[in-house]
Amino acid sequence: MFKSIILGIKKLFRFNSTDVIEEDSKRPYKCHLCPYAAHTRSNLKNHINAHTGERPYKCPVCGRGFTQKGNMKKHEQQHGEDRFPLDCHICGDAFENKLEFQQHMLAHFLEDD
Repeated sequence: MFKSIILGIKKLFRFNSTDVIEEDSKRPYKCHLCPYAAHTRSNLKNHINAHTGERPYKCPVCGRGFTQKGNMKKHEQQHGEDRFPLDCHICGDAFENKLEFQQHMLAHFLEDD
């Protein structure tokens, strides 16, 4: 029965068994939603973002959100200069953000109707 309760909690809060940490003075920052404990306050904040679904780190190119800054930086490298040309082939306007580019292109298509 205890095992099924733990499995239910894992599903509810999306944490792995490796996240369950015994009482440890080296991990003073405790999650109030699960048994996880962190070494630093920022690690705990990133962990809580996984519970809440908050994605505070946004890619400046496409606007995609991430729970951790490092994951966003890794993602940014995937764009590269050649990956997403954000110049409008209709009017020549240039965009730094994929979302703004998509909205701009939609406006062109709506103009034609």
